[in-house]
Amino acid sequence: MSSLTILDSTYSGQAASPWIVKASTDFATLNKGCIYVADSVRKKLTIPRYAVNNIIQDRAATPTTSGTQTVDSRVLEPQDFMVYMEFNPRDFETHWEAELLSDLLIGRRISSEHEDVIIGEVIKYVNKRRDFQVWQSRTSNTNDLKYYNGLVKKMLDDSNVVDIATPAALSASNIEAKLNLVKDAIPDDIYEHPDFKYLVNIETAKFWADAQRNETYKGTWTESGVMEFDGRPVVALPGLHEDTIIGTYCSNSPSSNIWMGMNSRGDESLVQLDFLQANSELMFVKMLLKEDVNYGWGEHIVLYTTQTA
Repeated sequence: MSSLTILDSTYSGQAASPWIVKASTDFATLNKGCIYVADSVRKKLTIPRYAVNNIIQDRAATPTTSGTQTVDSRVLEPQDFMVYMEFNPRDFETHWEAELLSDLLIGRRISSEHEDVIIGEVIKYVNKRRDFQVWQSRTSNTNDLKYYNGLVKKMLDDSNVVDIATPAALSASNIEAKLNLVKDAIPDDIYEHPDFKYLVNIETAKFWADAQRNETYKGTWTESGVMEFDGRPVVALPGLHEDTIIGTYCSNSPSSNIWMGMNSRGDESLVQLDFLQANSELMFVKMLLKEDVNYGWGEHIVLYTTQTA
């Protein structure tokens, strides 16, 4: 059965081309330098960790061993999900696209230009949802945020993460105070990390901009707001939960504390569009994905959120 619904069948002549499509954000968590993507993870990837403690001791001519070494790991185990939908190109005979349909009825398909539009929109939609999957996924969900536990769920389950007690809903009037709570909880050993960022959702970023504009003595604040706090970037991510601030060091390099693993970076741009079978007029659009997320050190994450485990 075709999943195509054509709401405009008013075709009566030529129309402008190409189609106008929705504006959409790309994968902001990646594009804004907040996650490292590990490629070619066919089954599982171990993020190895090594730490030492109490290794300094008094000088001795013949010393004895002192201190501890800990070798452990966190795991990325990408999970399968997909995009698949069918449509009948002949449905476009009642649409403006009819001008560009292939001539013969056998094998009739829409123009290559508009096939590109479909493929591009599928990729855009997947990238937009990827931001929500990375942060909000839970295997207990029943929608497209169910394939693995996202970063916030993993942080809530981790006793090593630095949790801010009694979090409340964020607003323009309290955002500065709440950012200060996160700042004051940053562990000393990462306080000056060059990749440290405050991660918030779009609404919270607007609160921070509003709070700056509402200041009586604005100093260097601009009309659009400065997306920094305490000299560190405040990064707006559309997929992050509301009333949430995450402080950690993150980037697009392997030194990032936040990681994503996928089968192949090529999967995110490979969309198959073809006829369903030799005797069918239907076409299909298909995309296969396999992903998971994790982080290196829970004790290097400060979490302010009203979400619960």
